Amino acid sequence: MPLDVLEIIYNYILGPPPESPNVGSRSGPGRVCSFTGSYITPMTLCHINSYLRRAALAISLLWSNIYIYNIGIKQLDLVQFWLNNASSRPLHISIAIYGHTAPVIRQLVLRKLTGMLFKVSNRWKSLSLRVGPFASGTFFSGLRAEQLPNLDTVFLHLERWNTGDRNKLFYALAGATSLQHIEWSPTTFGSYLPPHTPWSRFKSLALEGPLSLETVRLILERAQALHTLRLGKLNEYQELESTHSISVHSQSLTITSPSVISGLLPSLKFPVLSELHIDINRYMYDGEWRVLTHLIADHYQPPPISKFTFSGPLGDPVLASTRIVSMLTLPRMTQLVHLVLHMSIHKDVITFLTHWPAGNNGAGIFHLPCLDTLSLNRCSVRSEGIIGAMVLSRFTLQSPSRGLLKHVDVTVENKGSFEQDQNAFRVLREVGISAHLFLW
Repeated sequence: MPLDVLEIIYNYILGPPPESPNVGSRSGPGRVCSFTGSYITPMTLCHINSYLRRAALAISLLWSNIYIYNIGIKQLDLVQFWLNNASSRPLHISIAIYGHTAPVIRQLVLRKLTGMLFKVSNRWKSLSLRVGPFASGTFFSGLRAEQLPNLDTVFLHLERWNTGDRNKLFYALAGATSLQHIEWSPTTFGSYLPPHTPWSRFKSLALEGPLSLETVRLILERAQALHTLRLGKLNEYQELESTHSISVHSQSLTITSPSVISGLLPSLKFPVLSELHIDINRYMYDGEWRVLTHLIADHYQPPPISKFTFSGPLGDPVLASTRIVSMLTLPRMTQLVHLVLHMSIHKDVITFLTHWPAGNNGAGIFHLPCLDTLSLNRCSVRSEGIIGAMVLSRFTLQSPSRGLLKHVDVTVENKGSFEQDQNAFRVLREVGISAHLFLW
């Protein structure tokens, strides 16, 4: 089989998991692999037979992702072997070292690993660091921005580092001319961010942790090149007394804390927003719903929202569904292409998404005609057949000029058979649509 075909197959098998797993135990055995949570690596292929070993060693793409976890001295040779096989490929590097070895050995590993990686720093594409205080002043010491011409993504989790060492490393990474996305854990800086950060260059930011709302406002005033923004839990909940609004030119906004909605969003405008993702872990209050609705509705001829995701507990399914349906009827939402609702869903949402054809009483009803991806989780539906009728109505009656439903998955919280609905999804699969119905 040709190497280019094997490369596609192997890269699919050895690719990252669909969701980023947790880093897991801090005291686990050291290993070198492709991704966090991954145990199948290019080395696996090398141990099967001579043909697969030659193929794996000839495909440098397979070695371009490396995850280094709690390694010891004996595993440094494997790291060098991995880097050599990556050849000239851009490198995606993730390191998690939690200090489970003796201090002398640990410092030796950090110095040698630093030297290895510095030699290929011109090929770093993304870098994730999770290291403890023992690495301060040793790990990546002396790194300079000019060594990183291709670095575009950075994540930092530096626990209790010396302020000077931490800021030197941050400035070196943030100074990389190609850097577009930077993120850090709440414990890395606390509420005191390094001054002179080039916020205006970043295209992607994630802001959360002990930062104050006013600090976030100051950052967003400077970060005018943003394409994507994620706002998480901050350390102030009161609404800001602001005399002016800030225009944030991010096309994609993700919110992971309701407190951000009431505390920060009233002072922000998103004139080019086209993707909105809400992923929260508590109920939203009435005031938060009003702010969110205002964010979508209160703009003069803005671009339409093409992707909308809502995930979180919402309390009463009937009330929650009413609020979601009300939001989906706003003018900016009528051209949605991608809709994901992972919440307690009442049948009202299903009814809203069903195409009702024209009859004797006049024109039919067809909401969200551009939708091609639909994902509904935790549907509280007792009547069988209405979900199947909904997906079939969108498939059979949708105008070909506006595109067809390409993917639909629905999870129902009910122990019934839902045979009619299962048959409807089977029909969609037969015509090439990715369609799945799960009963919970």
